[in-house]
Amino acid sequence: MEKGNYNVALTKLKKAHALDDENFSSHNALAIFYDTTSNDDLARYHYKRATVLAPDNPSVLNNYGRFLCQHGDVKNGFGMLSKAANLPSNHKLWLTYRNVGQCQVLNGDLVLAENNFLQDIERNDSYGPVFLDLVKLKFSNREFHLARKYFYRSC
Repeated sequence: MEKGNYNVALTKLKKAHALDDENFSSHNALAIFYDTTSNDDLARYHYKRATVLAPDNPSVLNNYGRFLCQHGDVKNGFGMLSKAANLPSNHKLWLTYRNVGQCQVLNGDLVLAENNFLQDIERNDSYGPVFLDLVKLKFSNREFHLARKYFYRSC
């Protein structure tokens, strides 16, 4: 899928899913695929199914929470992301913080968004996309010197 060959990716995902339609990983992967290709109904279906099959999987909760926030269901999105953030098994907590921050931007809470982006950096200071989130945030606040600082860190 990373190379843009979506037909091949979908065929492989469907084959894997057909082997075990109770496997949360295949539902999660299909959900990400459908989310990436803007098929929101199928993405939502597979995200929901993945959360039923693996209600305490931080990756599933993180992905579905991000999806919900991006599609306007901020309350439930925050719920999923909060649950993911509180799981000891979440080894990508930095990514959860970024997704919470992006959700807060969509919700108009820029102060909390910035705090979460900074939490992300505290946990993984080599994750470039979060620096670009901060660039946008600082630029929109007309804090150009800080936007420039985060821009150079994103490279």
